[in-house]
Amino acid sequence: MRIAYQLVVLCAVVAAVNAWPTTSPAAICGSALLRGGPTTAPTGAITVPAGDNSNVNWNQPGKTFWFAPGVHTPGSDLYAQIIPGDNTKFIGAPGAILDGRNLNLYAFTQPAVNVTIRYLEIRNFGTGKSNNDEGTVNHDYGTGWTIEYNWVHDNDGAGIFLGSNSVTRYNCLQNNGQYGFSSYAPEGIRNVVLSYNEIVGNNVDDWEKLRDGCGCTGGGKFWDVHGAVVTYNWVHDNRGPGLWADNNNAMFLFENNLIENNDGMAIFYEVSYNFAIRNNTFRRNNIVNGKHRATAGDNFPEGAIYISESGGDARAGNLYVQSEISNNLFENNWDGIVLWENADRFCRPNEEFDTTNGCPLFNNTWGFRYKTQNIKIENNQFRFDAASVNCTNGICGRQAVFSNWGTYPANSPYLGTKIQDAITFSQSNIWRNNAYFGNWRFMPHDTDMNLSFTQWRAAPYNQDAGSTVNGATPTPTQTTTPTPTQTTTPTPTQTSTPTPTQTTTPTPTQTSTPTPTQTSNILDANTATLEGSIGQWVSWYSASVAQSTAQKHSGAKSLLVTVTDPWGWGVTSNNYPGFAATAGSKSVSLWARLGSGTNVQPTLSMKWLNSAQSVLQTNSIALSPLSTTWTQKTATITAPAATAYVLIELTGSDAVGSSFFLDDIVIV
Repeated sequence: MRIAYQLVVLCAVVAAVNAWPTTSPAAICGSALLRGGPTTAPTGAITVPAGDNSNVNWNQPGKTFWFAPGVHTPGSDLYAQIIPGDNTKFIGAPGAILDGRNLNLYAFTQPAVNVTIRYLEIRNFGTGKSNNDEGTVNHDYGTGWTIEYNWVHDNDGAGIFLGSNSVTRYNCLQNNGQYGFSSYAPEGIRNVVLSYNEIVGNNVDDWEKLRDGCGCTGGGKFWDVHGAVVTYNWVHDNRGPGLWADNNNAMFLFENNLIENNDGMAIFYEVSYNFAIRNNTFRRNNIVNGKHRATAGDNFPEGAIYISESGGDARAGNLYVQSEISNNLFENNWDGIVLWENADRFCRPNEEFDTTNGCPLFNNTWGFRYKTQNIKIENNQFRFDAASVNCTNGICGRQAVFSNWGTYPANSPYLGTKIQDAITFSQSNIWRNNAYFGNWRFMPHDTDMNLSFTQWRAAPYNQDAGSTVNGATPTPTQTTTPTPTQTTTPTPTQTSTPTPTQTTTPTPTQTSTPTPTQTSNILDANTATLEGSIGQWVSWYSASVAQSTAQKHSGAKSLLVTVTDPWGWGVTSNNYPGFAATAGSKSVSLWARLGSGTNVQPTLSMKWLNSAQSVLQTNSIALSPLSTTWTQKTATITAPAATAYVLIELTGSDAVGSSFFLDDIVIV
């Protein structure tokens, strides 16, 4: 099953344009998958009989525990719980239930590493609106946990906590008091995979009412997570947001999820960095919150996606520096995409903490701010019918990029319209090549704006070049792309944060294409040969990259890739949208050699993009199992018409500790 999962994740990485889900990718609750555990104890496993398990010694590192069919209880004490040893496995037979009886607080606790939990129904932990901001399973955010094929429901707090290097997949996370899942560790969380889960009906206890304005509810919440792959989940009918990433998160991929019928936003990305939201379907989200605002006469938008003080910045990590919301379907949500930046929210260290003075992870200088910047919104389909969401006063069906008038504190360098101007005109937030159906309105700069599609596309906003409305293409005079001339974003020194001209994405003046007769390598010398540096290669997920002198095909150095985690890996070039390229026939050649491990089979992928940075085609070259001698792999590929860039990636599903060398990579 692990191999099949890794192949699916690889497919997600190279998903085709407009490959959003049309049906649930993860109808897990009620599925036979949850009853697929072994009917007899695996060889060498410790059998745990149904009934009172308070006398079981759970702390036996490396052991497997098999839960017999029936109801299991941890004991009569409030703190009776399972405390695993390292490298232990807990596997349920069909019908095995771990029941807290609303007597025990937690199910699995303490920071053991590499714990596996499969095929258990885990229910009724907590004593009635208890466990706020705590987790039932992996309560102490242990590292390397694999949680799969479980039904985790009707617990207080969060059903599951995600620790670093964790894999959470094929679970039903249902009707928990606060969240289906959450994540927290004082030192932050690194590298999580959340895939093929059904996350439904959570926040039963409605904690926003219990703690007014707590910002602590929904289907699931990420806190200070660096590196997340969130794919193929069905997130629906939760009270509050569907998925919420809050506070210094970075390098997030949301792909191929179906997120629908949540009271709040489908995705809420707040004071965080570097994300890609692509190939998802968003249906009927934020209608409950939208109606509440509209009834009160409050015109603040309630988007299916809400980006708050978040965007691309190379200092937060190598992935998704050019953040994107692309190739998604939006269907009858209250509003579409909302890009917001609070003018009064910036770093003020040593002041009493409130919601306006948090500091980014890489800079705690007074006045430094999170920025909603470097976001491309492209190739999405937006469908909206006001009657279907029962919107009667027009405060709905909007796209927005705006801020408030700066007012606080008195010595703020961001008073007045400074941030309103910056987010609207000079922080590289661009809509383009989208398709609109229905009566959409647009809100740039401030909440007083209520523009038509034509006004939105005209100066000074110049948004949605190449986009259509109700199937019609606007006249050419409306297609001007925003220019980068208004690039001064006010900061106390105006130097601490890169301006849009300092991002890794080429500006429109940098998109010249090599001539068709090009014969030189598309890749730069260091990326190809590794002689001067590591070039553009960076770690993507679950692997490290280094310039190595241990082996080389030619010259003195090569690229060394080492697998660090057990659920698939990837490395990529850190130059989105890639190397300048042209359409036509291409010859590809590279040399590879095994470093360590067996049956190591990397895949080289090439994504061909047009000048608007839309993926036109993906080609993958599977390298045969590598040997300890240098082997050449060649291929001929035809880059599609309109090619302007090629982005290169290496992926695989090899064991931890596997490594290989790469050298002399040529694309001509």
